[in-house]
Amino acid sequence: MIPNTQVNWSAALAGGLMGGSLWLLLNIFNAFQLSKVVGMSKIYGTALAVIPIFLIGLYFSWWIVLFGAQVAYALQNRQHYLQEKKADSVNQRGREYVALRVMTNLARRFEQGAEPSTTTEIAAQLGVPVRLVSRVLQPLVEAQLVLEVVGEKEVAYAPGRPIEDITCHDILKILRVGGGQELETRQEPSRPIVTAEFKKIQEAEQQAASATNLKEMVNRIGGSE
Repeated sequence: MIPNTQVNWSAALAGGLMGGSLWLLLNIFNAFQLSKVVGMSKIYGTALAVIPIFLIGLYFSWWIVLFGAQVAYALQNRQHYLQEKKADSVNQRGREYVALRVMTNLARRFEQGAEPSTTTEIAAQLGVPVRLVSRVLQPLVEAQLVLEVVGEKEVAYAPGRPIEDITCHDILKILRVGGGQELETRQEPSRPIVTAEFKKIQEAEQQAASATNLKEMVNRIGGSE
């Protein structure tokens, strides 16, 4: 099935030039091969010699068509492609920050009585790649912190429970422990010391993150407008 979409003239021109150039080279190759048919016909017959040339030409003709279309697509969607590549380079801290922004965005729309947002809408509103939004939403949906709402064209998302019951700690915890397990290290002299300090850091962070919920953040956003 051929997609029904509008192609920019610059992207179509580049794809056409690339495909046309390759097609010209293919015709030169076919002409060179056909010039040998006369010599081969004395042994195999003319019809038998033409068959492999025809099949090779047919295969590479369709390959050129698809390659030209791919070039046009890449040029037309290069900005989107670069944004998606950027999602692969985001570290854990960046994903946690985006998760907080996504959840605040969903909570704010819910509080305003607006329609649930799709991944594309969230990405556009926050200025982040769609792939990154999808990766952040997946563990939140699995933990039922976010609900999927079936729309007419695309799945939308809404908070999975009252926003006053969702703290920043809930969100960060899901991003950090979801989809994995704790690693047991070897018992040696430094382990109890490191474990104790690590727990202190976790408790301090948990205390600070649990002190703020999405309801409070949405109210502060409303007060700053």
